[in-house]
Amino acid sequence: MSAPSFSVILATVHRPELATAAARSVLGGTWSDLELLVVDQSRDGRTREAMSALRDPRLVYLHSDVMGLSHARNLGAAHARGALLAFLDDDAVADQAWLMAYSAAFATLPRPGMVGGRLRPLWDAPRPTWFPPAHAFLLGLYDLGDARCEFPPRDLPIGANFAIPADVLRRVGGFDLRLGFDASRSGSLVAGEDTALGLRVRRAGLRVVYEPGAAALHHVSPGKLTPRYYLSRLYWAGRSHVRTSRLVGPRGALASDAPHAPNRALPSGGPAQRIAQVAGRAAVLAGAAVELLSSRERRPGGAPA
Repeated sequence: MSAPSFSVILATVHRPELATAAARSVLGGTWSDLELLVVDQSRDGRTREAMSALRDPRLVYLHSDVMGLSHARNLGAAHARGALLAFLDDDAVADQAWLMAYSAAFATLPRPGMVGGRLRPLWDAPRPTWFPPAHAFLLGLYDLGDARCEFPPRDLPIGANFAIPADVLRRVGGFDLRLGFDASRSGSLVAGEDTALGLRVRRAGLRVVYEPGAAALHHVSPGKLTPRYYLSRLYWAGRSHVRTSRLVGPRGALASDAPHAPNRALPSGGPAQRIAQVAGRAAVLAGAAVELLSSRERRPGGAPA
């Protein structure tokens, strides 16, 4: 059997309905030369049954008892046969021309080392007007408009929707298991595995490209639209920034800083957004300070790096 041009990797945990919608969007797209690897870390059989019910020979179901998003993505990549790997979150729905657009982006010269797609909201609750556009990445949203372009220096592809050549992923070492959401880490929301990967690709001298045609809708659940979640996620963004910097090297701006190009996924305007952005910056700085102190205490004798 010849290898497909794309291997799509979809990691999921205990969300069979969402994972089914995501899988259907991939399998029902205009690009048919693909395999879809669903990496399931659930503790029950509902997702396995849901994937089996799709009855598509292009779907490969993998189960892992080891938790963690980075582990799931590495496992999917290890089983992938395609030369290009595309990653989609289980709560996202890909546009019909999703892989067609990624194929076009990778056909440009010099070949990109990583391509990130557009992520627009699929609201599961009314959108709060106070949420700042600069922090739309917390909701898994990213939109630089309709033109293909290089990612701004402070921005990198969001893990919910991006693609990378398999040889590039191997070259930069895959996803760092010390980063990324992990349901087995109680109380921790350390992320940054996608940032670390993007930084390694960029530092290898490869292009990192935004492709608007590789679009997906990303569910935004009600729980993500509260001030408490907003400040908590930015606190953990600060901790993730410091941890990623220690592992990969400094990225530059903290997550509280606005990107060089405006993220159009959320509309801007109003004093409430400005207040929220100031509060968010404080949460990021608090998280960064806690992570710096924690890492110092973990070293023998409390010696700094």
